[in-house]
Amino acid sequence: MPFCLLSGVIGGAPLGGDVSASMRTLSKWLVAAVLVGGAAIFLNDYAGRTKVPRQIKLAECTNAVLSIHFLRPKGNHFNLVLATPSVGDEPMGGPNRPPFTFSGHIRVLAPSSADLPISSEQCERCNWLQSRGIPVGYILTWNLRTNYPRFDQLLSAGGEAHLEVGFEQPPPTNTSLWLTWLQPWKDRDK
Repeated sequence: MPFCLLSGVIGGAPLGGDVSASMRTLSKWLVAAVLVGGAAIFLNDYAGRTKVPRQIKLAECTNAVLSIHFLRPKGNHFNLVLATPSVGDEPMGGPNRPPFTFSGHIRVLAPSSADLPISSEQCERCNWLQSRGIPVGYILTWNLRTNYPRFDQLLSAGGEAHLEVGFEQPPPTNTSLWLTWLQPWKDRDK
């Protein structure tokens, strides 16, 4: 008898009222709260693993040789993008190629060492910098030949990176070099 009275008070039924109806209502609300709470935990975990694109400007292309030092952010799928804000509607130099020519090398000096050729013939057009107000960019490290290591494998997350970008034939002076990568949403502040 004391259990019925206590459950009736907790369930909101007045003393001597219909305890089973209030317990059914309470159990429905409890099941709903567990389901909503479980879904919220699942969605938070899923959102934390969702990868979001990130980018930082490394340098303006004002010299034939650029020496770049930066802390490698958390993430993966690193690429270098040549930003060309004034290209707009200029005719392309080929399918997805820039309307200007350039060639050179990216030398990864730290954390590992590699020498990667770049040119207007090997880059790929992208819109990865639109969120930064740059409508057109060209991915320099996307279509490297198979006998070269992938750029994102050379830059593991964390620590300091040192790159040297040298142009034998430089791009226009209004271009800039950007690092792009994918980063889990939970690490967005790192």
